[in-house]
Amino acid sequence: MALDDMKNKAIEMGIQGVATASVLNSGETDDWIGEMKVVGAPINQKEGWNLVAIAWSKCGEVIATGADSGQPDYQKMFGELGFVGGACDEHEGCKMAFAFSGADSEDDLVVAKYGIEKMKGDEEGMQTMRQLGLHMAFLIKSFRLGLQRFGSPKIHEELIETHFIR
Repeated sequence: MALDDMKNKAIEMGIQGVATASVLNSGETDDWIGEMKVVGAPINQKEGWNLVAIAWSKCGEVIATGADSGQPDYQKMFGELGFVGGACDEHEGCKMAFAFSGADSEDDLVVAKYGIEKMKGDEEGMQTMRQLGLHMAFLIKSFRLGLQRFGSPKIHEELIETHFIR
């Protein structure tokens, strides 16, 4: 899958970090499916960077704007960091937001765009993502409808604390 390709590209470039990939199925508006892969370590302790948070922030900015992250004229929203390294594209009706965090911005963007290109060339992967997207959207909608109709389950018994450490 594209995340494995991104990981291999990062290793080939001699960089470590976190790769994220999110896909929105055709016809959907808010049920994105996202995955992540760590290349080396999820946190850069030396510099104090949480690479997971940065990668997902880039992905979120791409989803919000429909453009690559870190655009200089974009007014950041709360929670966005404005870093370059998130890439956006659309293929066969699927919107894709890929990001990498861990290297300099230009290298991050190279890895993110590489992942999108690999995903676009993977017909089986695209089909799998479309199917997963449809199923996930169905489950989310079913859950919402179930909550509306039946409400949340309530525990009707007193809590028993066992204090398992004795």
